[in-house]
Amino acid sequence: MGVTPRKVGIAFTIREKFSWALESLKRLYRHTDTPFTLYVVDSIYPAPVRDDLTRFLADKENVVWIPSDRFLYPNQALNEAVARLKEPYVWLVQNDVLVEPGCGDRMLQAFEELRCDMVAPAVFEIQDGRLRDHHREIDDEIIVQVEDVVVVGYPNEAPREAGRRRVHHFELHSLMMTAEAARRVCPLPVLNTREHYDLAIQAWKLGMSVYLEDRSRATYVLPPIREYDCDYFRFRWDREEARRSYRAIEARWPDVVNLPEVSGYIDWLQRYLGSDQVLRADSPTPELPERLHPA
Repeated sequence: MGVTPRKVGIAFTIREKFSWALESLKRLYRHTDTPFTLYVVDSIYPAPVRDDLTRFLADKENVVWIPSDRFLYPNQALNEAVARLKEPYVWLVQNDVLVEPGCGDRMLQAFEELRCDMVAPAVFEIQDGRLRDHHREIDDEIIVQVEDVVVVGYPNEAPREAGRRRVHHFELHSLMMTAEAARRVCPLPVLNTREHYDLAIQAWKLGMSVYLEDRSRATYVLPPIREYDCDYFRFRWDREEARRSYRAIEARWPDVVNLPEVSGYIDWLQRYLGSDQVLRADSPTPELPERLHPA
């Protein structure tokens, strides 16, 4: 049976840390007032996680399941959702992201006021029970043409419109796009890292306008990971694939300089695969910081 299109299609894609997927979905349903269609990209969810998601979504009539018989990178998962999208807006929410009340609704309001191509929420992170800004400094960096090269990370005061700051860098933990913009940038390339830089460069070269909606909040949960996360985590953060992805971005944008180096980031992530770091599958879910609204 088909699903009636709503105003927003939420592309719920795998990133990692599957144990947060149910909490992420609960928050989407509780904290989003605008009618939406949920596109769940199931890139081999661990059985206990898939069972939880299936039970929670069993009585929902706005769900499109997109199964896969293999692991997908986030870009690939988003491509799958956009290919099926029927709504005028697509909201990317990765499965380890917790949205705050009104997150999506306020981004839609920004679209209505600004007539822009993309809107990013303010992204926070949780690690060791603490809530903090997630790479907020990149919001102040822009992409510029300097003679015959394009410089990524050029510091400047970003312009504002209707009280919102125009940005050139944005994370892909959560991002809303018009369907038209999504189809212009998709299919996104197969990358396991630095995909946010690739999309930012493409959007800039296409002349797209992207704004930060500070009143929209999405929180990304950092590791540790659980036993059933490990296979995907190794796939997602493979060192050789990270080097290939970096070279692919360099080849795709030969005039771009100053792309951040990747090996140190992969090394930082790989340490979470240590036997003393991985949580058991049945470990209790860590408590959320008090500043985060409950689901």
